[in-house]
Amino acid sequence: MRCVVIHLLMQYAKLLPLALIHMLGNVFTNMSLGKVAVSFTHTIKAMEPFFSVLLSALFLGAVIGWFTPLLGYLSLKVESSI
Repeated sequence: MRCVVIHLLMQYAKLLPLALIHMLGNVFTNMSLGKVAVSFTHTIKAMEPFFSVLLSALFLGAVIGWFTPLLGYLSLKVESSI
């Protein structure tokens, strides 16, 4: 039982930085809605999956196979909003 609790705490410790970054993303999104154009905010917000995958790879060591198609989608999204 003790081993399970320690393993669970180690998983929470790995996820904490990602949770904090996600929280900051929400805070900055709300702040930017009052400072810049909504279309620009939505363009930057569309990049959130990219940064989520990137940070997951950095912090959790996860290898994501669908990373390349995601980059293609985000490139098209940013290009169409410019």
